Amino acid sequence: MKTLASAIGALVLLILFGYAFNLYKRHPVDSFCKGVSAADTPQDVVARAKLSGLWVNALDENNTSVWVFNQKAPWWRYACIVEFKSDRVSGRQVILAD
Repeated sequence: MKTLASAIGALVLLILFGYAFNLYKRHPVDSFCKGVSAADTPQDVVARAKLSGLWVNALDENNTSVWVFNQKAPWWRYACIVEFKSDRVSGRQVILAD
């Protein structure tokens, strides 16, 4: 019985660690996305992301969206997608980008 309790405890700790690590990896992008204002231009978003130490993909030809990633590595990667219409923010969301 003691072994079963230890195994369940270890499993619970492993799940909690995974959840906490996910929150840790998502936080920089989530904070960045919440700070994007409706008046920001694509260039403003890119400049602020780079100052924050986040990785930005190349702008598309029409400047319709900017993807800001927490890191380049393909594990636990989150992205803030900022969409634009007429060079103003029309939407933003955070996604799991793996």
